[in-house]
Amino acid sequence: MAYSNQSYSSFWMNDDFTFGDYDVLTGEVKKNKGKDLFKLASYKRAISNFVTIVTQQNIPVSYGTKDSYTDGTSIVLSAGMNDKDFDPNVGLALHEASHIKLTDFNLLTQLVGNTSKAFPEIYQACLDGENLDPSKLDIIKDLFNYVEDRRIDLYMFKNAPGYKGYYLSMYDKYFHAKVVDKGLQSNKKRSETWESYMFRIINLTNPNRDLTALKGLKEVYTAINFKDIGRLKTTQDALDVAFEIFQIVEKYIQKDKKKQGKCQDGKCKGFESKMKTPDGQAKGEENTDGQNGINSDFTPIDGELVPSDNCSDNAKELTDSQVRSLEKAIKKQEEFQKGNIKKSNLAKSDEKKLNAIAESGSELKNVGKDVEKDSYWSEGPKQLKGTNVLVVDKITDSIIESNVYQNIDDGNGYRCYRYVSEDDVKSAIILGKLLGKKLKMRNEERSTVYSRLGNGKIDKRLISALGHGYERVFYNVETDKFNNASIHISIDGSGSMSGDKFKQTAKATIAIATAAKMIQGLDVTVSYRSTEYIGNVDSAAIFILYKSKRDSIKRLYKIMPLLTLNGTTPEGLCFEAIQKLITQGNDNHDSYFINLSDGQPYFGSQGYSYSGTPAKRHTKRQCDTMKANGIKILSYFITSNGTPHSRDISSFKEMYGNDASFVDCNGLAGLAKSLNTLFLTK
Repeated sequence: MAYSNQSYSSFWMNDDFTFGDYDVLTGEVKKNKGKDLFKLASYKRAISNFVTIVTQQNIPVSYGTKDSYTDGTSIVLSAGMNDKDFDPNVGLALHEASHIKLTDFNLLTQLVGNTSKAFPEIYQACLDGENLDPSKLDIIKDLFNYVEDRRIDLYMFKNAPGYKGYYLSMYDKYFHAKVVDKGLQSNKKRSETWESYMFRIINLTNPNRDLTALKGLKEVYTAINFKDIGRLKTTQDALDVAFEIFQIVEKYIQKDKKKQGKCQDGKCKGFESKMKTPDGQAKGEENTDGQNGINSDFTPIDGELVPSDNCSDNAKELTDSQVRSLEKAIKKQEEFQKGNIKKSNLAKSDEKKLNAIAESGSELKNVGKDVEKDSYWSEGPKQLKGTNVLVVDKITDSIIESNVYQNIDDGNGYRCYRYVSEDDVKSAIILGKLLGKKLKMRNEERSTVYSRLGNGKIDKRLISALGHGYERVFYNVETDKFNNASIHISIDGSGSMSGDKFKQTAKATIAIATAAKMIQGLDVTVSYRSTEYIGNVDSAAIFILYKSKRDSIKRLYKIMPLLTLNGTTPEGLCFEAIQKLITQGNDNHDSYFINLSDGQPYFGSQGYSYSGTPAKRHTKRQCDTMKANGIKILSYFITSNGTPHSRDISSFKEMYGNDASFVDCNGLAGLAKSLNTLFLTK
């Protein structure tokens, strides 16, 4: 059974990599149009990691924007990759990486460019009269590629057995196709021509090989000695074996080169083709019938002459369709051996976006597998299968400029309505500096001296009392200071937050982040929750807008006005996706998670419905997990009129309990005041 019948990577990538356009009304799955850049970025990241792990080298991996190639220093992936082809593409990338690690490319350069001096024996074998026959040199190079592949593959199998499945998948694709099996068993490629030999040689690892199909094929098999391929330690060793194979085959081709015969009863005796020049015409013959110089008494079949007398009685005939398929398979194998595998290229505009995605550290987290179905879902399992959340670690300039994500607009597009102006940012900075001055007492240390103790340090002022029998002449000093603290502010980016609610929320966030810059040991992270359209599918998304340990505060000032607020409210899903990114609290470090939102959780995509009681319960579980990790939660329900609906109050408290608070967006100065009290409380 071919290995490609299963996906070697499915056990780890299945939920995180799979996309599709799913119509929730009809259940129809539509094909994606164009390239899914986020998926390509995920492929590239995964394959890059594999290559680094296997080779222990930092080998560049990219998508080609021109003709794809591997230059001996980097790896080029196909931009036409999909889930089905992922395994063989991983195998191909690892195969190319192993060449970079193990193959001596300088030797290849000398073989092609300086044959006469570097390899005089090979040079003599490739002479046609007094001139070098480049076709023979190409054959030796192809044979070398085959032997060298066996050498480096053995190395990789031994040193990285966990990646063997990807290699097997690659070989299934290029060498174990059913049509190749049939071709090896058929009456094709049984005449002593280099075309036939190359087909039979590069498929010697196929169980359907026939060592009697061509003269000398058993000698070739013995020369390669697959069972002891590990004896080949260097590229030169592989070249030596390749040249030995060339000499074996060449003597049989030379021996039978001038023999000719005719077919009788479906079998040909003594009939051989000649070595062809690049234009397809046989050397030494005139083109008498328009068939590449072949005598009209002979019948060419798809470029190959009818088999000679070494056809096995058990050899099978191929249909015309099978012959055409076989030729295509052989062409694919030849391209593989030459390292000329065709790869779909990437437009420069797409490359720019792809690089932006990679630089931002964007990845998918599969979450929500424990969310129950709502009561109106009566059929199927009680729990959903989970959904993807896009986590963008950093908003880089390239992310902004390329408009990769619909939630962030550079201002030149049509999507963005400016809820936060430059004046709003300036006023928020002023508010933050005022708040920072009040919070500066977190930097202060208070020392209290306790004197006249029975032990501790000796108080010099009381030493004289020792002569009067007074023994309590010791003191201790206790220093009281605030723990270092981490604050994670998570902002609801749903459409209902637009307008004055988001303006005031943004100003409060900027003020807190600005104030924190003035306080020693106080770090701030700001995230933004919404939804994105990725691979023709709606996905929950959370963007890390700012990390005080990593980013300049000016970064936050720049990004806040660019947020578009056009998504839904995947509250708990986003919380689950970033659980590991939130600093845990302990006796020496305080951690706070501050949520700013204005509604109940809601999200839907690809048959995944996140709303109602199941969504609220899931959000509560995420909050409970944070608390268990020592994280204090403050959740503010942002309103526009100061009095939220009783239903919203009930739902909000169901999720956040005593950590819920309700704030009028027009009075968010009160929010800053309450935060001030929080941060100054030990």
